[in-house]
Amino acid sequence: MQIYKKAFNLSSDLVLFFDKTLSILWMNKAFKAFKKEHDIDELADFVPYNLLRNAFDAFLNSHDTYECEFSFRHLYFDVKFSTTEMDDDQFMLVCHSTQHKKTIYELTYVDPITKVGNRTFALKELDEFYEQSALNPDLKMLMLCIGFRNFDRIDYFYSHDVGDRILRHFAQDLQSFKAGNKVFRTSGHGLLLFYKFEEDAFDIDAYVQQVVTIFNKPIQIDEENAIQVLTSIGVVVLPKDAKSTAEALINVNLTNDQSKKLYEKVAVQFYQESFSNKNLTNLTIERRLEDAINNNHLELFYQPKINLAKKQIDGFEALLRWHDPDLGWISPDDFISIAEDTGQIVQIGLWVLKQVCLQSNKWQSQGFNFKLSLNVSIRQLQDPNFFRLFTNIVEETGVDTSLIELEVTESILSESLEEITELFTQIKRLGFSISLDDFGTSYSSLSYLRDLPIDILKIDKSFIKHTCDNAKDMAITKTIVTLSKDLQLQVVAEGVETKEQVSLLESLSCDFIQGFYYYKPLDAKKLESLLTQSLTVK
Repeated sequence: MQIYKKAFNLSSDLVLFFDKTLSILWMNKAFKAFKKEHDIDELADFVPYNLLRNAFDAFLNSHDTYECEFSFRHLYFDVKFSTTEMDDDQFMLVCHSTQHKKTIYELTYVDPITKVGNRTFALKELDEFYEQSALNPDLKMLMLCIGFRNFDRIDYFYSHDVGDRILRHFAQDLQSFKAGNKVFRTSGHGLLLFYKFEEDAFDIDAYVQQVVTIFNKPIQIDEENAIQVLTSIGVVVLPKDAKSTAEALINVNLTNDQSKKLYEKVAVQFYQESFSNKNLTNLTIERRLEDAINNNHLELFYQPKINLAKKQIDGFEALLRWHDPDLGWISPDDFISIAEDTGQIVQIGLWVLKQVCLQSNKWQSQGFNFKLSLNVSIRQLQDPNFFRLFTNIVEETGVDTSLIELEVTESILSESLEEITELFTQIKRLGFSISLDDFGTSYSSLSYLRDLPIDILKIDKSFIKHTCDNAKDMAITKTIVTLSKDLQLQVVAEGVETKEQVSLLESLSCDFIQGFYYYKPLDAKKLESLLTQSLTVK
């Protein structure tokens, strides 16, 4: 045996002897150096459980050898297990690395920018984990999905090279802060971090805090500039939080999405079962919404707007409603955002525009010249075909465009001001009026009010709700009304629900109000019945 060991010590292959308990009995010089470089303590740290199981199955079936291939941290090996001639309870492992296979491996499994594993490798590791955990119930794995909320701006302002450098920095820090960490780049700006453990006493919170520390400090990109990367981290514990590779990826991404809502510099969210339930609900809504669009299950309700000076109905806002045959009424809060995400809002928005135009024509033929307003989403305005399809509907219906008002939210102001100004100008040339909805809640700027071709400001209901009992809300409401008058814009107050709010807004010379105090949204039939009565309110 000593002669064999001397020969093995001269080999560049990794050679070791081990017993049935997987204890390492002897290793050659090449394996000692490899063990030190890669921080390997036990045989199972190096060789996957499933390969060891297959090797022992082969020995039990009277085979002297078992050959296979496997990878370890981006290294590719041909391996051979065998019993030794000296002792049947003693086994030998020989690992041979070939450069050409390593090259193929890197092309298949390694991200070229960060030099960590890619998505394919992450999926492979997840599959292997579930195989291992089936054999070892004590085995667990932390899976962290890490995303960066301001990376697009970093790429834009500092270049993609800087962005790549930052990604490499984070990937290396994650790989190295604890032995056993495995890092993968799975999307443009997304990383996954895996860490396996068995101890029940393992401190998950402390581990996650180590990760947070990596992202808490700004990254110095040159002598003058440092960047704080806004980070979102979703955490799942496997196999508790997911029973398969597919489910693990879905749940960790759902959890990361939830972390983005925390608006912290480094936001961390642990998985909750409710996230999956909500996702299933969203998928159901998305599927049924397509049916609703095709089968005319959507309808419009109309909420009257009251002219405060005249104390009478002056117009209506069209509000989308959905009654599903099986699920009943579905709140717009539950389906509008999904329609935005899926792009269905573009088709829905065109349907709403056409219905409003037809309704306006019908009421005009009956002698009612009310102005109708409808909401237009940022997703619709971003669609390159929006204006063409928009004008097609105007021409098809022959609507009096002076009786139609388009409502856009302040979030549109996050887009290019030049492009939005040009689009609004084109819309106004057709005769439409434009109102800025939910004013004061997001991108408020006096320069926008000066430059944008808008006609109306709508005060968000969050200010109106407490305007009679909160001095700050009252001051904001008063300022918006005064500002609108000075800019020769009309002003509408939303969410008016009490007599006190009506009186206050009247004293401020607010032009129009809208809310449950006078009318809830009504369907077209009930509204037509209302129109045959007095339009005056008290």
